[in-house]
Amino acid sequence: MFTRQEDGIDITALTLDGPDGLLAALDRVRDPRHRRGIRHRQTTVLAVAVCAVLSGARSFLAIADWAQSLPQDLL
Repeated sequence: MFTRQEDGIDITALTLDGPDGLLAALDRVRDPRHRRGIRHRQTTVLAVAVCAVLSGARSFLAIADWAQSLPQDLL
């Protein structure tokens, strides 16, 4: 379960799966995209972005580079 702090979410207490996990939290984010042209689930895209940022990515380009460098089975 994650806990809220003044400055955000305590990621050290955040689990990946389950009703209070990261994936469940990302799944609750409203998807503003139009149905046409969507290739990937928004939850997947957000999870990859979170992992990239936790790995040091600090821009959209860095997130894309990080994701592109992953082997397909890991992605």
